[in-house]
Formats: sequence, C-alpha cells, structure tokens
Amino acid sequence: MIRQLVSDDYELLKGEVVRLLQEGKSLVEQAIVQETLRTYHGVGRVLDRYLLGQKDRAGYGEQAVVRLAQEVGLSKNTLYRALRFFRLHPIFPTLKQLTWSHYLALLSLPTVVAQRLYEDAVVENGWSVREL
Repeated sequence: MIRQLVSDDYELLKGEVVRLLQEGKSLVEQAIVQETLRTYHGVGRVLDRYLLGQKDRAGYGEQAVVRLAQEVGLSKNTLYRALRFFRLHPIFPTLKQLTWSHYLALLSLPTVVAQRLYEDAVVENGWSVREL
C-alpha cells in the first residue's frame, strides 16, 4: 500500500514536471515568434522613415538598401520584405498569431487587399503556412 502511494505521488510529480516543461517550451516558441516579428517590423519602420527622407534623391534608396544589406548581413530581399511588412501593418499586429513565414507568404501576394484578405482567413481558420 505504501509503495502504491509513493508510485502515485511520483506519477503526479512527473506529470506536473512534464506539463511545466511543455508549457515553458511553448511560451519560449511564442516569444521567439513575437520578437522575430517585432524585429522585422522595426527594421521596416526605420527603413521606411529613412527612404521617405531620401525620396527626392533618385536611385539613392536602392543603393542604400544594397549597401545596408551587405553591411548588416541581411539580404536585400529581406530588407524589402521587412519594409513591406511595416507598410502592411504600420501599427504592430499584436493580436494576430501569425509567424514571419506566414507574412512572407502573404507579402508575395500581388495586392494589399489580397494580403489582408488572406491574413484574415489565416487567423480565422488557423491555417499553417503550407495551407496558406
């Protein structure tokens, strides 16, 4: 009888530890997704402001993006995607549970109307990137 109680207590302990580990892992993954989005949103914001300040200098924006890409270790395409992400959502989308991969797929759509339509569908239906 005593062994059974100890065994039951151990199983409860093990179950609680496993639950806490899984919960912690999930929270870390969510934090990584949010900080990735926040980072690219911030990159898009500062790039947008910089380019708007240089709009009267023909061709300068492209040169600046190419140079920036080389110097910070990102591709030119990544910088432009961050810019498009910011322009799609000038206010950071805190309530939506999409990943950077979702937004990359959405940003490949030809119009902002299509991007927003599919974004709403992803949120409503819980689509993965592959389903999108």
